[in-house]
Amino acid sequence: MKILQLVPYFYPALSVGGSATAVYSLSGELVKRGHKVTVYTTDVNHSMPEKKMLVNKRVRIGGFDVYYFRNISNSLAFRNHIFFPPYFFTEIIRHITDFDIVHMHEIYTLMHLWTAFLARKQGIPYILTGHGTAVLGEKEGNMGRKKLFYSFGGKKLLLGASRIVALTEKEKRSYLKLGVEEKNIRVIPNGINPELFHKLPKKEVFRNKMRLVKDDCVILYLGRLHAKKGIELLIKSLKLLKNEHLLVKLVIAGPVEQEDYLKRLKTIIEKEGLSQNVIFTGNLTGKEKMEAYSSADIFALTSYSEGLPVSVLEAAVCGLPLLLSENSGVPMIEKYNAGVLVKNDLDSIVKGLERILKKDNFRRYYGDNAKKMAQKEYSISRTAFMIEKVYKEFV
Repeated sequence: MKILQLVPYFYPALSVGGSATAVYSLSGELVKRGHKVTVYTTDVNHSMPEKKMLVNKRVRIGGFDVYYFRNISNSLAFRNHIFFPPYFFTEIIRHITDFDIVHMHEIYTLMHLWTAFLARKQGIPYILTGHGTAVLGEKEGNMGRKKLFYSFGGKKLLLGASRIVALTEKEKRSYLKLGVEEKNIRVIPNGINPELFHKLPKKEVFRNKMRLVKDDCVILYLGRLHAKKGIELLIKSLKLLKNEHLLVKLVIAGPVEQEDYLKRLKTIIEKEGLSQNVIFTGNLTGKEKMEAYSSADIFALTSYSEGLPVSVLEAAVCGLPLLLSENSGVPMIEKYNAGVLVKNDLDSIVKGLERILKKDNFRRYYGDNAKKMAQKEYSISRTAFMIEKVYKEFV
């Protein structure tokens, strides 16, 4: 099959969101399965601003072709997720008939509306994976923009899709509320390649860089600094843990998407007297990200809403016990006893952390189970097989 993957940001812009990592892994696996894959994306490259991209031209990466179309403004693209690459709109007209199927990732871009219109016009099937962005709620980002999008073409984008891929059953329910028929939805999770995490750096490498002592219990958050991530809840929980667990440190790793939110977090840290307990590392990729996973004792994500975060799957395959909010998109955590699910309130989070922190063997137990969960349920080979089956329904 000739497959077009359409995603607003892509490798090496892994810090913009988990979709970049998910599509990169999926594309490589589909190539292994004998398909010809092309990725259309934009030149958002916040994670590696010094790297010069070949824009509006074909680039060969990982066995497939990638086209990075230049945005009018990468600041708007990163801060506000407004992607507008002018050359893309004419290029897709010329080449959409080159593909047997189009797979769109995320929802809220003019790129998707235009491509869906052309695909319907040419009779080319298209699949849509929203990666958790379909939900409408007060903590979900720009709700007004989302409602406007659905009013002006977004509903047609969803209802015209040959299939909708939901990452979880919860996300499936969001699509049903938006009017998508159940028969058109398939639940397929994101996947990762466990082999990439077989050889982790030594635990002390990252700890030495961050001046953490041997006995520090490190809670790691890795992701964008955005209000919907609920990082303030993790910070405030440290105050309630502090008397009993004096050596707990929270490492917050990720790019700043909302400057006002970062200021808010720092104000909370100062007010609660937690400056010695919280470390901001900035964005971590590649080897540094692996070092962070290796150094941590717990991986925590207390988001108000998620699809299926790749960072959680990576932490799990690294053998980290998980503390996740019920909205964090990993329903298998309870089935495998891979950690603790908590509500988005301080009391629940503190109790969850205390449960994991209580004994070293608890952390090992949860961590071992998390690794089993990631390897069995969320391998990229399994995900690609399921996606391929969806494609074959139409090609």
